Amino acid sequence: TIALPGEIYIGDALVNDLEPRERNIAMAFENYALYPHLTVFENIAFPLRVQKVPEETKKRKVEEVAKILDINELLDRRVDQLSGGQQQRVSTGRAIVRSPRVFLLDEPISHLDAKLRDHMRGELKRLQRKLQVTTTYVTHDQIEAMSMADRIGVMDLGVIQQVGTPWEIFNKPANTFVANFVGSPRINSFDCSLKEGKGGYLLATDSFEYNFALKAGKLFIRGELKRLQRKLQVTTTYVTHDQIEAMSMADR
Repeated sequence: TIALPGEIYIGDALVNDLEPRERNIAMAFENYALYPHLTVFENIAFPLRVQKVPEETKKRKVEEVAKILDINELLDRRVDQLSGGQQQRVSTGRAIVRSPRVFLLDEPISHLDAKLRDHMRGELKRLQRKLQVTTTYVTHDQIEAMSMADRIGVMDLGVIQQVGTPWEIFNKPANTFVANFVGSPRINSFDCSLKEGKGGYLLATDSFEYNFALKAGKLFIRGELKRLQRKLQVTTTYVTHDQIEAMSMADR
């Protein structure tokens, strides 16, 4: 991992030298980090208690958050009596009750079962749109990233490989790592030969030939773009310095 010094701004505020509690950042953890001996109300209200918010204001804010998350009927229950999905909502409620400028979500639904994960992905996305708060979401699940994010940063060993929209990450990967990492089924790649051709170089495979202005490269084809056709005609291509990507492979 490469760690470099630098400055961190939230909005127009430089936060490097601020105490964590002064940065107005809220975080939800993978394990929720809830207090099992406290009720749902007490867990959500905990950040407000630390800030010494008046009781009347605290009660109003907790009830508003509980209504947004549809857990207002659970406020008097202990969190160790809740399901995984309910605990996730409590953890999210504790994060948003303080009205932060930024959310940091660290794989908050990774250990839920598949069906509940699908449901919670939709809930979290709707909540983010409702609150309009910048959210950084850490995940190893590319489905979560592709379905929830406005912009994605793909990292390998602590180094950012590409930042872009889900469409850009999927259709215009910056390098071989991104191309191989994103997509299910995994992208097809195979070596191809290039030889002198008319006006450039001729890319040759077992299926077709095409003129390119490159001497060497690797061909990447998404599995979902392949079709069985009697005649194959490449119609659109995207070429970078060391990589060839077929964007639209065939026409009927």
